[in-house]
Order: sequence, then C-alpha cells, then structure tokens
Amino acid sequence: MKKLRDAKKATGTKEEKKKTTTSLDVDIHKLLGVDYKRYRAVQGAVNALHASKKSTTDTGAAASSPPPPPVIMKSLSGAKKKKKTTKGSSTTI
Repeated sequence: MKKLRDAKKATGTKEEKKKTTTSLDVDIHKLLGVDYKRYRAVQGAVNALHASKKSTTDTGAAASSPPPPPVIMKSLSGAKKKKKTTKGSSTTI
C-alpha cells in the first residue's frame, strides 16, 4: 500500500506512473487472492467519498450529510442512581 501511494506521488510522466501503479495493483491482487474484489470495492467507495467531499468543498456548496444513526441505549434495570440526602447531617456552630 505504501509503495502504491509513493508511486502515485512520484515524479514522472503519466504513462510511467500508470505502468508502476498497474504492476503494484497486480502484486496486491496476488497477495490478497480471493479478497481482492472486496479490497477494490472498499477502495472504490473510499475514493468516491473523498471525491464527493472534494467536489462539495470546491464548489462552496454546503454539504448536507444524512443524520447520524440513532443511538440505542440499553436500559439498565435495577441500576437506578440513589439520590444523596443530607438528612440528619446538619452542622451547627
């Protein structure tokens, strides 16, 4: 992964970069085997997310993200907090 990032950042012509990244992608395919499809799907989703964020910030439009999912809190039965009372503990001088 680091080699792939470095190849994208490297100086050179577009064709050289494409050859390098393609060969690295083939190496990744060999390493991951059957999980390669999942890897590419995740990478595609991440790239699409970054592209959409970049396009909304470039145009200056306000990005309307969906609301966060509701938080479901489990009720803790029998774990109610007791109120502290100061009954009978008065301090008179």
